[in-house]
Amino acid sequence: MPEYLRKRFGGCRIQILLAALHLFLYIFHKISVEICTGAMFMRLVLGLDVYLVTIVLLTITGIYTITGGFIAVVYTDIVHAGVMILGSVLLMGFAFKEVGGYQELLRKYPNTKPSITQEGNWTANPECYLPRQDSFHIFRDPITGDIPWPGVIFGLPILSLYYWCTDQVIRHVAAEQQRHQGLLAPGGCTTEGQRALGGQVPRQYSGIA
Repeated sequence: MPEYLRKRFGGCRIQILLAALHLFLYIFHKISVEICTGAMFMRLVLGLDVYLVTIVLLTITGIYTITGGFIAVVYTDIVHAGVMILGSVLLMGFAFKEVGGYQELLRKYPNTKPSITQEGNWTANPECYLPRQDSFHIFRDPITGDIPWPGVIFGLPILSLYYWCTDQVIRHVAAEQQRHQGLLAPGGCTTEGQRALGGQVPRQYSGIA
């Protein structure tokens, strides 16, 4: 994306600024959170040390990224997508079977409470674990709602467009071969990004203006 903006608008300042911003956001906002949550999951499941798991995850990720290059990242994302979709479907099925169906979920959920609300000198805030009255509503009160409806309508679409469009542009323009590009999601923004950098647009995307 920094290189794309430099070629699109000219000058190096916007490239340096966006590169620094992306590095900062990815390290402290995305990568650190993903590594931390992965380590916490491994600790809960296998009882491993968080710091040890963090080092192992970083090492494995670095090895397959450096040795496999861009195509390794693409294939990893494909596997991740399959695991998440299959896992979500299985989890939903087991959960509905355990609770007795969707109607039972609606009836029982408002009365649920976690078995552990304090440990040592830590006590959970009831607002963090007690179900809200509007739990099954998408559009919630703009004042008292935890996810106000103006944010859902006006905020989330902007954030989603920014994140996913820039994310796909970065992956698309980084592809060295058309077979790599063919693995990525097609779209006008990715095609324009490829053209702006002087790369070839795959034939299957050539009709996109």
